[in-house]
Amino acid sequence: MLHAPVTGGIGMRLLLASLAAFLWSSAALAQDVGQGSSGAWVPTDDQATATRLVRGILSDPRYGYRPIKFDDAVSARLFDAYIEALDAEKLYLSTADLASLPQARGALADGITRGDLAPAFAIFAMLRKAADERASFAKKILADPSGVEGPGSWQPDRARVERASDHAALDALWRDLVRHDALELKMA
Repeated sequence: MLHAPVTGGIGMRLLLASLAAFLWSSAALAQDVGQGSSGAWVPTDDQATATRLVRGILSDPRYGYRPIKFDDAVSARLFDAYIEALDAEKLYLSTADLASLPQARGALADGITRGDLAPAFAIFAMLRKAADERASFAKKILADPSGVEGPGSWQPDRARVERASDHAALDALWRDLVRHDALELKMA
């Protein structure tokens, strides 16, 4: 059976998306098995082992025509795929949040090589914190009846929309989202 090379195009995107999904699921499942003394989620030994195994398969020429070299370029692409998997609708993390993670962009591939999921877990923790903040903000808007009134617009297809630049822009975005949802509930 012939296989397409995985050095670029769809094959590489599929592999990076799969690895990003693995990182996301590892972080998401950690709530059940790996809480540290500070309450922060920490990777388990099994997750670290699985990460090293996946990296070994993806970088070994015996498992594909072209192995992936886990360098800075792959790390950056993996970072982007991971952020896309976590916040595809661009509702939780701003560009300012992502700019505060420059070391994570280059650390993902190194971490995967060592079986260290700490950079991925740190990004996931940032998302969880942002989700909690957004939920609190939405409740605050709903508590004030005038908060759901006024002008605003909502674009439900967020795939091609730019990410909010900072928390003020996220607040404006969420105000429009809550208004949109409140209007939909009134019309239902």
